[in-house]
Parts: sequence; structure tokens; C-alpha cells
Amino acid sequence: VDVLTELPRKRRQRIAISAEARAESTIALAQHAEERRAAGIEAQRLTGRDAWASHVQHNKLVMESWRATGVAKIVPAALYLAALLEGLGEGEKVLVFAHHKLVMDGMEAAVARSKRRFVRIDGTTPVAERHRAVTTFQTTRTCPLAYSR
Repeated sequence: VDVLTELPRKRRQRIAISAEARAESTIALAQHAEERRAAGIEAQRLTGRDAWASHVQHNKLVMESWRATGVAKIVPAALYLAALLEGLGEGEKVLVFAHHKLVMDGMEAAVARSKRRFVRIDGTTPVAERHRAVTTFQTTRTCPLAYSR
């Protein structure tokens, strides 16, 4: 069976959203960018244990910056999703993939306030519940939204 021919048409998009310049996480991200740059340059000059310590510090800063980007996206992503859900046509559904758990949590809170039905599948979802959530999303007309990471 060729599953791809049985699926409805999809519109796949990557949506670029910008964070507010005043957002605390955006400011932290900018600070980490400079620290990352300096740590990367320093790591190239060192050898032995010093190089390893600098490499570890560089990786730590990269991870902190990555997390800050997720935090900075929560509000604009939730606003975008709310507007998208308002404009959904009959039978249309939205599948959201998010890397950051914090982004999923923030978007989920915004959608929950709107009283929309949704399913969420992430690393904490038990296997049996995953199958039930997928089935609900696929077969229930009143469940237009699914989150996954």
C-alpha cells in the first residue's frame, strides 16, 4: 500500500517568528552569543585540559543560548497559533513540532485558554497514550491540533 497517495494534501511551512526586543530571554541570547564567540576563539588557542575546559564552557553557552531562543519564541508562537486556529476551515488540522518543551508548554497554555481540543505527544507520553492521541487527532473532527517534539 502506498501510504503517500492515501494522505490528503498538506501545506508544509516553516514559520519564522521574531521575539520582542525587550524580552529578557532575547537579551540573554545576545549576551550568550558574544560569550560563545569568545569561548570558541579561546578554545582554538588552548591545548590539553585547558582546551577541554574551554570546549565544555563553549558547549554550555551554546545550550543556554539555544534554550533562550525557545523562551523568546513562546509568546509570538502562541499568538501565531491562536490566529491560525481561528482561521481553520472545516476539517483542517494543524500539527505543530517544537523542539523546546518550554515552547510546547507555553503554546499549550494559550490553546487551553481558548478551550480548543488538542493532543500532545512528547517524551513523557506513555506508548499506549501516544497511540490513543494519534488516533484522536486523526479521527476526531473536533480535535484540530496536535503537538509533538
